Amino acid sequence: MSEQVSRHDDIAGEASMNRERELATAFVGLADTYAPDFGPLRLFDRLVHTCRSLLDVDAAAVMVADARGTLKTMAATEDEAAFIELMQMQVGRGPCMDCCRTGEGRSVPDIAGEQERWPQLVAAMADAGYRSLHAVPVRLHDRALGALTLLNARTGDLQGGDHHVAQALADSAAWG
Repeated sequence: MSEQVSRHDDIAGEASMNRERELATAFVGLADTYAPDFGPLRLFDRLVHTCRSLLDVDAAAVMVADARGTLKTMAATEDEAAFIELMQMQVGRGPCMDCCRTGEGRSVPDIAGEQERWPQLVAAMADAGYRSLHAVPVRLHDRALGALTLLNARTGDLQGGDHHVAQALADSAAWG
């Protein structure tokens, strides 16, 4: 019995070390502004794909304001995720828009419960197969530059410390 527990602890410890390595690599990748292929689009593409691979999410997208303050989708892991952001920008309403305005994260663990508040968003998410949305501010110090959108096909909140990891990744991208 103690041998089984020991093996389980070894596997859990190895998984933890792998995640730590992946996180370290992700932060270095987001901070490397001297890379030959560096550019804002590449940076935000790296951000959304890193979030999808490291966090328990099905899709990710990021919107950022340009110099005139107009929000634009900079990258998305799926076309449907980009559409969810575009739809919110067009109507000027939704959790991502709230996140951009306030600089505070928004979590919608079950989008179906928001039918009255955001009917277009609920319909678009249902059509795309997403059931929950989490918006994390992309911010430089205290100034919100945009929002990182995390989408799941299941209901529920982000797992464990994933919200904090997503915020740290978004902040790192903003600094880049």
